[in-house]
Amino acid sequence: MHTRQTPRTIPEKPNYWSLELGDKGVHNFRNPLTSNKRLLNRALAKSGFGDLVREAVDKAKAEGRDPETATFVLTDTPEVWAVVGAIAGLCWFNASSDLDTPRLRTFDNDVLAYGEEVLYELMDADYADGDIAPVLMEYLTKVVKIEQLVEGAKEQADFSEAQKDAST
Repeated sequence: MHTRQTPRTIPEKPNYWSLELGDKGVHNFRNPLTSNKRLLNRALAKSGFGDLVREAVDKAKAEGRDPETATFVLTDTPEVWAVVGAIAGLCWFNASSDLDTPRLRTFDNDVLAYGEEVLYELMDADYADGDIAPVLMEYLTKVVKIEQLVEGAKEQADFSEAQKDAST
């Protein structure tokens, strides 16, 4: 990681978001390109993340709690952590610093290998797991939710009742 000579201007647009990363302060991110979102979402699905969430929701329900309060731990899930690293790397758009990890294509689009390298770089810069973990949840909130809304709108448009011709 290196400090930018000229701080980057962060646009006030929906594709850009800020997140406090522990004692490292506020960091800026932007939504990844669609092709990279697909790679990230596919890797996240294969990583076992869904199982972690499902188990946490089932446990909350069994305990009589609202499933929205379900919590889970990423500590023993290296594949999920690698995806978190990839999300951090592909979304990184910090005003004052850039990552030195080569681009994803350098890793032949291997999201896990790329993510691990980003994690090593962040660890070398003294970021703790607790600093990095919120990036996953913010990505899911900002990026995946937006995609779900877009998909929902597309589905609704595809199944809308056809307009009746005024001449019939």
